[in-house]
Amino acid sequence: MAIDKGGGARGEGGKLADSVDAATYNLVDNRVLVDYSINKLTTDQSLISPLDLTQAVATLETDQYIIIAAGVDFLFVTPYIGGEAQDTLLQVSIPNSLRKSFWDGKTVGDWVYSFSSYGTRIKVNSINGAVIEEYLAPAYEAGEIIFCARSNTADGNISLTVDHNDGGRSWRPFTDRRMIVEAVGDDLLLCSPIEDDSVVYQVAKPHELRRSPWDNVGTIGGVSYVYSGSENRTASQSGEDDEDQLVIPPYILGQTEILVAQSVTPLATGSEVTYLQDLNAGGRAWALVP
Repeated sequence: MAIDKGGGARGEGGKLADSVDAATYNLVDNRVLVDYSINKLTTDQSLISPLDLTQAVATLETDQYIIIAAGVDFLFVTPYIGGEAQDTLLQVSIPNSLRKSFWDGKTVGDWVYSFSSYGTRIKVNSINGAVIEEYLAPAYEAGEIIFCARSNTADGNISLTVDHNDGGRSWRPFTDRRMIVEAVGDDLLLCSPIEDDSVVYQVAKPHELRRSPWDNVGTIGGVSYVYSGSENRTASQSGEDDEDQLVIPPYILGQTEILVAQSVTPLATGSEVTYLQDLNAGGRAWALVP
């Protein structure tokens, strides 16, 4: 039977070859590479005319200033020209991300914001009640030189001159803060900052001193625990006498100072959530009742 192999002794690029023909040659023999031309769109550069740029807005200059005093929305500054402070006293706006007026009493997402003092704000989660306190860092300091520029939007401020925030200021969580214990619960402490006793925060006890991970949950390391209060429990071990325990030294209300840090992981106990935790700098632990 004749077959078309596209080449061979009689193929000649497509003629039929019989079965009695000599062995065919390489199938690509007698084929020719064709270079097809492809139309291409090109631009004649000589036909392009230059674009004349027009100035849409007036130039807004950036200048240096020395901070004289800082407020919650504004800074009082004096121009810094030629390496020297000038006599003129001016008022410039703090960036909106750092102003009190942009956050105090506002709800953004699930967080409600309020200012507790200059450079300090509190945000409360409207879903789980978690409280986070933040401070502005680095703080504005008198004598500091900053860059400011004229803005074309007033955004509610008297001054159109706005700090560029070249110092990289931002809101940061408080860490390692001293507080006074006001109340003791099973898993949480109610505490007030030493500098402001009008504000109360929920602070998680150290894990070993909480009730919920230990109370009547079965045997832990061969010992079972039953709590009779937030700082009292009975430890039981097979073959041993029961041991009544209490927290030593105890938390003394209105007197005990603890060191509190803010964790990136919240502690949830029931419906309460907090990011603050007692660092147990006082070395409290469970001890045998005397």
